[in-house]
Amino acid sequence: MTAIIKPHLADKLTAPNTATQPSSKSKISGDNFLLIPNPSSKKLVLLFSGTYKNGGRFDFWNVAQALKMHANVLLLNNGKNQWYQQGIPDFGKSLADSVAYIQKLAKELRTTEIYTVGVSMGGFGAVLFGSGLKAKVLAFGIDSLVCIPGSRSLKSMHPSTAIDIPDLKPLLIDRKLNFTLIVGEMDILDLYGASRLAGIPGIKTISVRGMDHGGGRYIDKTMGLASFIKNFIYNEALPRLNEEGQALNSQKLVESLYEAHCYNADTKWEQALEILDPLVKAYPTSEIAHYSLALNLIKLKKYKEARSHLCFVAAMTPDFISGRFYLAYCLRMEKQYKAALHLFLDQLKEKPESGPTLFNIGSTLLSMGEPDEALPYIEKAVEIQPNKKAYSQKLESLTKNKVTH
Repeated sequence: MTAIIKPHLADKLTAPNTATQPSSKSKISGDNFLLIPNPSSKKLVLLFSGTYKNGGRFDFWNVAQALKMHANVLLLNNGKNQWYQQGIPDFGKSLADSVAYIQKLAKELRTTEIYTVGVSMGGFGAVLFGSGLKAKVLAFGIDSLVCIPGSRSLKSMHPSTAIDIPDLKPLLIDRKLNFTLIVGEMDILDLYGASRLAGIPGIKTISVRGMDHGGGRYIDKTMGLASFIKNFIYNEALPRLNEEGQALNSQKLVESLYEAHCYNADTKWEQALEILDPLVKAYPTSEIAHYSLALNLIKLKKYKEARSHLCFVAAMTPDFISGRFYLAYCLRMEKQYKAALHLFLDQLKEKPESGPTLFNIGSTLLSMGEPDEALPYIEKAVEIQPNKKAYSQKLESLTKNKVTH
């Protein structure tokens, strides 16, 4: 897959092929869109879905229901995971077709204000369309440059995608913008994507301590996502995020984290360690630096060293469940079974359908000599993740031993 920035990026947004562009009149829904009209409102809110949504399935459904009293709402998905490079399949054959279609739709609805919102791939779409529509943009956790090593777009983008706009940065420079980008400090890819755009006039970047890629879920849990977006479309100040961080203030921190991430993705643990160990010393209060180093040390089976960093992460970001999971895992590897079991059981209350947590509870109980208690946890883990070989093998071994005894 070759990513080439075309010489006239703006043409991709403003030169529709009118011969292939569908009529916007009377269309309310399709595989890739659902319009919820509100004749009393001058606002149009576009909610862009993330990956693996098609056939009339959309993210932000509950948000749309809450917003429909305040605005016209257009739910959108991308069909194949094409990062909205070819626009919306129901709205023509190109990005420019889709932008022109939505402009026509906005005119028919008699709206004067357009807002775009999205998370991850949907966030990329919100920025892409927001630029073409001159909309106000709210995005969470994006690959601002697609298909770079280790990225979600590289992993999930459909191989048929023609990448016309791989990089959002050239699209946003020297334009009049009103764009808020919110990312979690515990997600290196999102931090890196935001750091590339930080400082561009009209873009406000916010990083949140203890938050990973699930920015929408975090805000929904802490203050209500629909309420947050309602503030956004009424042009009110967004509620201050209690855990607002400072990671984006250091380009060196973010770039070093991403470099180590790439080494780890290639299983080059020692090379990553050479970056992360001095990075923690340079940024001793950075939770993501400690967390990244801990994960690296786990790969090197240095559980005691990893545990000390994870204790720091758990103390500083107690709501970050992945930090507590790996702390419990290190304790299990150090044969501190009671402490590990306590932490795993506590996490299970938050995520009762977590296969890794269930499996580790079962494995811990087995190590404590309690196979009968372990069995239902392993069974549940296999039920949730039947393709996980380690889980099914553990269940098979446990069941076989139970029969022979």
